[in-house]
Amino acid sequence: MSATTQPTASASPASGQQLAVYPNPATGPTTIRFRPVLDGPAQVLVYNQLGQQVATLYDGPVRQGHSYELSLRSEQLPAGLYTCSLLVSGQRESVRLVVTH
Repeated sequence: MSATTQPTASASPASGQQLAVYPNPATGPTTIRFRPVLDGPAQVLVYNQLGQQVATLYDGPVRQGHSYELSLRSEQLPAGLYTCSLLVSGQRESVRLVVTH
């Protein structure tokens, strides 16, 4: 369901997690991609501006170096600023997402 192949927001390269969200700003289906640097349990969560969790996109094991792609139906969220958070074996990366309608 990706609308484009170029990430428009990503985690800092020093983190190594390679978290990307696109398109950003989003008006419809949105793709979240990540490549963990560690094996272990992982979660991808979406939070609103108040810090409330509004979606769980992934909750399960991941393998180091493998690419994962998830879909978010951003058209089902109110317009606003969101945070996509990736947690892998205690390491967290976050990317901001703007949802517009």
